[in-house]
Amino acid sequence: MTKVTHIDGLHHAREQAAEWIVRVDNDELIPSEVDALKQWLSQDPLNQRAFAELAQVWGGMDSLSELAELIPLDSAMVDTEPDDTRVYPWRSVVAFSFVLFFAVAIAVIYPDWKAQQFRHAQVATTLVGEQETLALPDGSSLVLNTDSNVNIQFDEHRRNIYLNRGEAHFDVAHDPDRPFIVHAGQGRVTAVGTAFNVHYHQGSVDVIVTDGVVEVETLRASIPEEPAPAVPKSEPILSRKVTAGQSVSFDTVIHEVDKVPEPEVDRRLSWRKGMLSFSGEPLQQVIAEVSRYTETRIVIQDPVVAELPMGGYFKAGETEAMLEVLQVSFGLQVTRVSDKVIVLSQGDDFKPE
Repeated sequence: MTKVTHIDGLHHAREQAAEWIVRVDNDELIPSEVDALKQWLSQDPLNQRAFAELAQVWGGMDSLSELAELIPLDSAMVDTEPDDTRVYPWRSVVAFSFVLFFAVAIAVIYPDWKAQQFRHAQVATTLVGEQETLALPDGSSLVLNTDSNVNIQFDEHRRNIYLNRGEAHFDVAHDPDRPFIVHAGQGRVTAVGTAFNVHYHQGSVDVIVTDGVVEVETLRASIPEEPAPAVPKSEPILSRKVTAGQSVSFDTVIHEVDKVPEPEVDRRLSWRKGMLSFSGEPLQQVIAEVSRYTETRIVIQDPVVAELPMGGYFKAGETEAMLEVLQVSFGLQVTRVSDKVIVLSQGDDFKPE
């Protein structure tokens, strides 16, 4: 019975030793855990023996050599049973088999376990008029605008986000070993640690960088040709760097990078604060933006009304407040054809700018 207890105890010690070896080899021990390892080693000679056996298998590990003072490996390999000095050749075979088993198990299982720590899958969708902020497991965050959908797929190599429709602003945690890639339309935007906005609509993608640098790439075509000799026809450019305070759009090609003043960046991204800001855009463009936040369809049949310049701030989703401004300030007639359709036209007090 004593012999069985000893073998079972050594087997259990080897299981625990295997866990310690993995953590030591990957430099995962903090000072308090080093103390815990020392305590575990001192609790039972079998613990020292099991640790020493696996340490010899992992003999090439730098992190283990740094912990050599924890245990005298040579003495730990001595059989700890004082009442049994007989030699059993099969013991070495059994011991080596256990060590080999744990070595193979750790080599096979640990990489997959470690990869699991980086994997994350999530789908997020907002309805018309909704916005949502998501905190991601890598420390990044994103704000999803109205009527948008993203598919998040993280692994140990990349942080992929697929923007299937709509708009999102990304604040990316720095991780040079795992690039943060937003796929949208015919291209993608790659960052390491930065902040940027992506709007995917009607086959086109608009990108505004608010911090750092991103790389914009098209997947099916190149940037339009530039005057020679800047870009030889035989070497088309497939990507462009976009830095903070710049914007670019792409569909099947990447268009020119534009510099955007900070006040304009704030205005374009005011949706993150629940506001819509306009500065002289034609009314038809304003209506197109406002319509993203409501199920009501607003129709402009008069071309003069469609080109009416508009400016000001409106709360996203509060369509009625904007319609009242159009009636009072511009003399437009608001005709409600149905619960979901409104027609704008010139009223008796129409005031063209």
